[in-house]
Amino acid sequence: MESCSGRGWFVKPVRFATIGVGGFARTHLGALDALQEEGLGELVAVSEINVEANREKLDQLSERGLRVYTDYVEMLRTEKSVDVVSIPTGIPMHAPMAIAALKEGFHVLVEKPPAATIQDLDAMIDAQEKSGKLCGVGFQMTSGKGFHHLLQAIHEGRLGKIETVIGIGLWKRLDSYYARNRWAGRLYCDGRWALDGPILNALSHVLNNLFFFVSPNLGEAVAPKWVRAELYKAHPIESEDTSCVLCETGNGVKVFTFFTVCNPESRNLTTRIVGSRGTAVWNRDESIAYSWPGENRQETLSATEAGGGCTTDVFRNFARCVRGEESRLCCPVSETRPYQLAANGAFESSGTVHKVDPEYIIRESEGDSVATTIKDIPDIIGQAIEEQKLFSDLGIPWAEPTETFYLAGYREFPKRFGIS
Repeated sequence: MESCSGRGWFVKPVRFATIGVGGFARTHLGALDALQEEGLGELVAVSEINVEANREKLDQLSERGLRVYTDYVEMLRTEKSVDVVSIPTGIPMHAPMAIAALKEGFHVLVEKPPAATIQDLDAMIDAQEKSGKLCGVGFQMTSGKGFHHLLQAIHEGRLGKIETVIGIGLWKRLDSYYARNRWAGRLYCDGRWALDGPILNALSHVLNNLFFFVSPNLGEAVAPKWVRAELYKAHPIESEDTSCVLCETGNGVKVFTFFTVCNPESRNLTTRIVGSRGTAVWNRDESIAYSWPGENRQETLSATEAGGGCTTDVFRNFARCVRGEESRLCCPVSETRPYQLAANGAFESSGTVHKVDPEYIIRESEGDSVATTIKDIPDIIGQAIEEQKLFSDLGIPWAEPTETFYLAGYREFPKRFGIS
C-alpha cells in the first residue's frame, strides 16, 4: 500500500472540493458532512455541469458559503487552498479528472472503479507518482474491520496456504437502475469506455478484495496471470449483468467470482476463502465465520464486533493520511492494478457480452419499472460455486465457452473484446 508517512502534521480540517453533486456524489457529500462534524475535513467548493437538475442542492451548498463552479477545470485552477479533490463522477471521467487534479497539485480520492481500462489506470498511477500526492480509490469495503481482521488471519497463516477464493454477488436491479444516467449499462459513452456492470461497478468491491486476500504480503494486492470469463446480459443493455470469472494469480491461487443482478431478490455479498487448514466466509456486514474442519472448531466475528466498511470510513482514513495521523490509505490507486487486470481481462476472455437466450429470461412489471430474472440463476451459481466451474463447463444451455486470456505484458484494452 502507498505510504502516507512524512507528509507533515497539521490539525486543521482537510479542505475538500468535489466534482459533481448528483447521483453517488450525494454519498461523498454525506461523508464530508460527517468529517466536518468531527473536525477532520470541510467541503469548500463543488463543480457541477448539470445545474438545473441539481439546482436545489447547489443552492443549499451556496447558502452554506461553498463556492460553486460549472467547470471542474476552472475549479482546479482557482481553488489552490484545497487539499483534496473527490471525484464521484461517471466511470468514463474518472481517469481524465483524476489526472487533471493530480497535475494541478491536489490529493485525489476517486470513486470506484478507478478507471474503465488498464491504460487509463496506468496513466493515473503515473500521474500520482509524478505528483507526489495521494490518490485513493473509494473501494469502501477495504476500510472495514472485518476485512482487516480476515487479512490478518490469512497473513498469520491461521487458514494455512490459501488455495481458492470465491466472490459471490446475487443482486436484483430493475430497468430504472439503468435509466439513472447516460452511461449506466453502457460499454462506450461519449467517446470513452464505460464498461458499466457488476464487474466494473456495482460488485467491483468484491473482486478487488480478493486480490488482497490471496496476497502473501499484508495490505498489498497480488496480480492475476490469466483470466477465463463468461459475460452475459439479460437486461436490454450493452454491458454485462451476469458473469462468472476464473483467474489464477502468480502465487498459484484460484480466484473465482460469480455475479448477477438478475436474481429474484438481492442477497448479502459473501466471499469464501479456502485454505489448507481452514476456511473463512466474509459477509458484506463485515461478519466472518471461520472453520477448521480438521480440528472440529469454529470461530465467528459478529457484525457488531466488526463494522465499518462505508464511504465515510474511506474519507476519514484519507483525511487522517493527509494530516499525517495515519500511515496507509485504505486503497491506494497503485494497489488496484490487479483488480483492473482481472476486470479488463474478463472482457477480453469473453470476447463479447453474450445475450442470454430469451427462453431463460423472465421480464415482469414491478412498480414503475421492470424486473429481469434469469431462470434458476441462484441454483446455477450455487452449483458453479460447489463444483468450482464456469457456467459453460456445467453445460448450462444458454452459456457460451470462452478462451483463456493471458495478462503478461497487458497494457491496453481492448485486444480481443468487441462490441456485438
